[in-house]
Amino acid sequence: MFPAINRLIRRLGRGGQLLTRRNRPHSLCALTFLLMFTACLTQSAFGQVALFEEGFENGNTNGWTMGGADDTADQGTWEIGDPVGTFQAGEPAQPESGNESVGCAFTAQNTPGDVGFHDVDKGVVYLVSPVIDLSGYSSVELSYFRWYFLDRLNEDVDDYFVVQARDSVSSPWVELERLDNSARANTWIAQSILLETHIDLTSNVQIRFGASDGTASLLGNIVEAAVDDVLLVAMDACQDNSDCNSEEYCSGTGQCLPFGNGDVDLDGDVDIVDYRDCLPCIGSVSAGCLPCNLVGGEPVEVEDLTAISQIMSGPNG
Repeated sequence: MFPAINRLIRRLGRGGQLLTRRNRPHSLCALTFLLMFTACLTQSAFGQVALFEEGFENGNTNGWTMGGADDTADQGTWEIGDPVGTFQAGEPAQPESGNESVGCAFTAQNTPGDVGFHDVDKGVVYLVSPVIDLSGYSSVELSYFRWYFLDRLNEDVDDYFVVQARDSVSSPWVELERLDNSARANTWIAQSILLETHIDLTSNVQIRFGASDGTASLLGNIVEAAVDDVLLVAMDACQDNSDCNSEEYCSGTGQCLPFGNGDVDLDGDVDIVDYRDCLPCIGSVSAGCLPCNLVGGEPVEVEDLTAISQIMSGPNG
């Protein structure tokens, strides 16, 4: 099964209930129906397409930033892997594993299983996503599972967990969710947020997760956080060309893109030079080949070159 659909399945349950390992249907018929319903939902009924997904099972393959310039804490820097679970006064502090599998992102490894070893201390630490291209969509949902443990509640206003986003590397971070010093959420909990209500959907979107331990107490507090199954889904993706206007086609990523005009070299006409430049584009969906896509659909095909040959003009036409 596709990973994106698997993660969406966990967010769908009877009566809005979250499906986890403990309450997912045990009946094969019920599970088969749910799989078919979810596949239909994600591929046609609502036009949903997964744009980015991270389960933290294979290390930092997507290029998350940990220990960046905005970190101020003495310890507790985020890392990716299999956490060692810890307890504080009978409460689970750091999780023993990820949400549905082994890996997750978490605030430093407690190698000896000591709750005070490498928890967040005297400052904030951030987990920052790579740059994600959300341009061309009008509605994108961010979903994730989070874990947050705070030992002594209501002690320091700078004890918190936060989720933020920005639409360019030079833009300020915008807050999406915050758990303050009155909250303790030390179990895997699913959250979802529509990004377009907070930021512009550009080609340079980033998400970051932060955990902070205030400095009001000399002893500090026990602060642990973890994140898993991060997913960005376009909620309004096109399914075929009929979903786009007459000057656009539906791309493989669910975006309505304008038809190419054949002018690859941007010299104002379509000629043999453009035709030659489009030849290597057959079978390609790269951005540089978009002007070659006159007929629509992906990738560039022989029919597109036929269309270019029919409109060639100019000094080399």
